[in-house]
Amino acid sequence: MLKDETVVCIYRDEKMGCKLGAKKPMECEAWPFSVSRLAVSENGNLELLLVLEHSCPPLNKSECLGDIKKFALENVADKLFEYSLKNLETLRECDKRNIVIESRSISAGRFTPAPDKPAKIGS
Repeated sequence: MLKDETVVCIYRDEKMGCKLGAKKPMECEAWPFSVSRLAVSENGNLELLLVLEHSCPPLNKSECLGDIKKFALENVADKLFEYSLKNLETLRECDKRNIVIESRSISAGRFTPAPDKPAKIGS
């Protein structure tokens, strides 16, 4: 896949929309917002970003970005960050094309890497 290609969900159908219906995972329910991993800092804190996915063209218009950010901070940020801490396997590397809404540094005591995953993220 080329670097600038947008990943399209395999469960999305052009005519009927989402094939999963009401059984969508949290990542789908939260779209176009997601939490990305930035790094694990030297002091062991997990650096996370709440982002607006670049692949959602209607929401990336600069004239409505302020309202979108406000909505995300007031309605989805806390829930998404908490979900991400409980489900570290859902975190992806930060895509530089996404719009950063908020960054958070999570203390090392609040998350535990899965046993089969390395503690260092993004190295």
